[in-house]
Amino acid sequence: MITAKKFLALSPDQVTSEAEKEFFASLKLRNGTYKTTFQGRFSEINRELRQLVGSGDITVDHILDIGISSGSNTLELYSALESAGHKSRIIGTDLMTEAYLVDVLPGCLALVDSTGYPLRYDIFKWSMKPWVVRSDYRTCFFIFRKLINISLGYRARKIIAAANSTRVQKVELVTPMLRKHASIIVKKDDITRYNRTFDGKFNFIRAANVLNRGYFTDDDLRTIIYNIKRYLVKPAASLLVMRTHENNDNHGTLFDIEEDGGCRILRRFGKGSEVEDLVLECMRKKLS
Repeated sequence: MITAKKFLALSPDQVTSEAEKEFFASLKLRNGTYKTTFQGRFSEINRELRQLVGSGDITVDHILDIGISSGSNTLELYSALESAGHKSRIIGTDLMTEAYLVDVLPGCLALVDSTGYPLRYDIFKWSMKPWVVRSDYRTCFFIFRKLINISLGYRARKIIAAANSTRVQKVELVTPMLRKHASIIVKKDDITRYNRTFDGKFNFIRAANVLNRGYFTDDDLRTIIYNIKRYLVKPAASLLVMRTHENNDNHGTLFDIEEDGGCRILRRFGKGSEVEDLVLECMRKKLS
């Protein structure tokens, strides 16, 4: 497994799809989710979006892509539109877009979040996941993994708390491929909190694998949708809400936000979004 330090230092031309997939699949975040983004996941939807742009049904000059994870699907959306001659500027957001490489011991690095929570360890030329897997109990490797967590994790938190900048390097926790494209900007953002700088800025917003009842209550979802509504440019824009299910099928709904403040379903993908009813309710409601 490629070390975190080596992967994050790769130039865009050196990144392979295999290395990218392996690296991000090994990152388990504090909330229990993974940083994995499977390449090509939304290819068929991107093709339809390209057709809708070509027919003038939607506009994609300024895009907000919410919950980008590693950013590889954001890059695919940009490339699909660009290949058809559509120039877009994209802001991709995620709750965690940065991490820290901490020099804990000679030859040993810890990749951690801002609280010091461990994501990966580089131990000389090897790289190790901090979390225990089922096979560890058969081999007793879980003992070694836990000892590493206790010793290196403790040192990493202590170094970060001491603000020792010479031993701490901030790194972007997205694919290095994004560096090739000045039209794609990555920002840390919590979609449950209103971001005033996004107000009225986007004529196309995509929320993929974010808005679902497995993550949020209906009240939380309404708050998020009201935030998104404020981010859409007036008088008309589009919102795509979709989710990849366990069988890898994508189900989503493309909403057309009309000039008079109305909202209609422009296109369904698969069975449509599971939160379609909430989006229609919130988009049609006037904001105070």
